[in-house]
Amino acid sequence: DKARFCAKYRLENREWNWDIPIAILENLEEIQANGLLHFDEDLLAILVENRRIILLVNGFFSAMHANDAKDTAFPHEELHRLLVEARVVPRSG
Repeated sequence: DKARFCAKYRLENREWNWDIPIAILENLEEIQANGLLHFDEDLLAILVENRRIILLVNGFFSAMHANDAKDTAFPHEELHRLLVEARVVPRSG
């Protein structure tokens, strides 16, 4: 139930924004175990496996959105490292 979820993760006073899906992503296993939401097991495995990539890119877009100069540096090296760890791209060199 949305009210219980929002209360548990201190999101009850927020309008729908990216804080809610990010809170879900950061707490997937606990949310699934507590029955707050149900995820297909394959989807859950994919999200958990790629969570750090998703959070990194979300962090970049959040920082870019908050930066009026729009000169936020993209974390190329960290993203590449995470993609290599996830076996999405081959290790170079």
